[in-house]
Amino acid sequence: MRASWICVAILISLVGCTGNKSATVGDNSGTSIRRPASGPNSLLTSQVDEKIKAISSVADVKEVVALTERLAKENPGDKAMQVYRGMIKAFKATEGIVDRLNSGDNGLSQSELVTVGLIRKLNSNLYRIGPHFKPIFDYVFGQTEKNDVKKIKRYSELQNYYISKVYPEVESAIQILNDAVKGDGGDDLNKTIFTFDLALLLGEQKAEKLINPKNRYLEVTTDHIHWVLADLHRFQASMCYWASYNFDGIDSLRKKYVRKYAVRGLVDRLFKTHYTEAILARDFYKEIIKDQYRNLFTMRDSKVKDKYLLVHSRDHSLASVKHRIRAVKGLEISKDFGKENKYIVSPSWLLTLTLANKASLEKRQRLLVATGPQMFNDPFFTQSFELNLAELYNPANASIRDLKRLMPRPENFHRARSKKDRLPLFLYGDAPDSLPDYTMAGIFPKARSLQDLKLAMEILSHDNALPLFSTWMDLFL
Repeated sequence: MRASWICVAILISLVGCTGNKSATVGDNSGTSIRRPASGPNSLLTSQVDEKIKAISSVADVKEVVALTERLAKENPGDKAMQVYRGMIKAFKATEGIVDRLNSGDNGLSQSELVTVGLIRKLNSNLYRIGPHFKPIFDYVFGQTEKNDVKKIKRYSELQNYYISKVYPEVESAIQILNDAVKGDGGDDLNKTIFTFDLALLLGEQKAEKLINPKNRYLEVTTDHIHWVLADLHRFQASMCYWASYNFDGIDSLRKKYVRKYAVRGLVDRLFKTHYTEAILARDFYKEIIKDQYRNLFTMRDSKVKDKYLLVHSRDHSLASVKHRIRAVKGLEISKDFGKENKYIVSPSWLLTLTLANKASLEKRQRLLVATGPQMFNDPFFTQSFELNLAELYNPANASIRDLKRLMPRPENFHRARSKKDRLPLFLYGDAPDSLPDYTMAGIFPKARSLQDLKLAMEILSHDNALPLFSTWMDLFL
């Protein structure tokens, strides 16, 4: 899990839910387009809109954050303001996150935690959107003005920062957005909450040059907010699972292999003996069973509200799929009965995404709700296997508490390993030919061989019901 994902995801979220006022906008022909108001407090969001478009410094970003929170608290009945507030709550936790990661010593290096290329690309494309985005970018990725910022040097410190700072802010955002999409008589499908002004994305000058000024103001519905809620819950689920495990030994392990193989790699190039000393899977698994790495991949005893983070991960995964199903139902109504070009995101486009596959979503929900084994059927072939997903989130399971118990041991690799043999192993893969526990801590209760697991993984690859679980299995196969 990359720390930059936190920054980028929430930065985009801030942009995705803004705009709601009653205003008249002129185009080059002299006609005017009236932007609809959503309620008596619509002038409040108009005030925030103008502040956002006028941002020219990091200080202005902070003023917008403070103004939004104040107006939302003073006007709890304005649903648009509550959506603003929900996004701002998540956004605040990202302030100076990259600066915190840049410790400047030999601890946890910034390059390991931040996808530098992604950030550089994001920065280089800021010219495509409004000028107010540069200060927003600096708010997240630039140096913080705070003198008391604690530099993050270890994975555990980053995990603790997430638990203490990011998690509660995102939880608060989720609660606020949940309340915002609830109607007087409960949850409404395909109900417009407010309109989005493209000037908040493109800047005022570019927005005024739109060929069709009617496209400047686009509707944001309860379905879009449920989609955002699904993403926020998914983010929390992934981060909670990641924060559940100890990764502090990874840095020293990496440095050891860099020192060992950098010199040998140079010799290989000089004498054209390429790959004879390439790092193979068995080398890694042989190393991590040493005593110095005894805590690596073990479960941390981190809790929030007296529940292990693993349990929170499952709860958020289930909440995510429920919101996604709810969003899909509303988007289907929008697609069939509405004019799609009036929405901020085309319902048809969203419904083509694999994330929106209703069959996969319902299957995922069934597996997450279950407390015991369930049949997982291949959508294309008459194949199936038994899956007990509850064990993946079980903090009492000894193998889940220490993932090394599930990883291959050196004795699970039986092929020859002379220098001559290392090249084909490197090229074709150094996979184990057996495993310590084919049931994988009871997750595959009927698996009795490596072939059983490979069949299960083949079936999983035909389905988008459990994409993150497939990634988890890559640790062991």
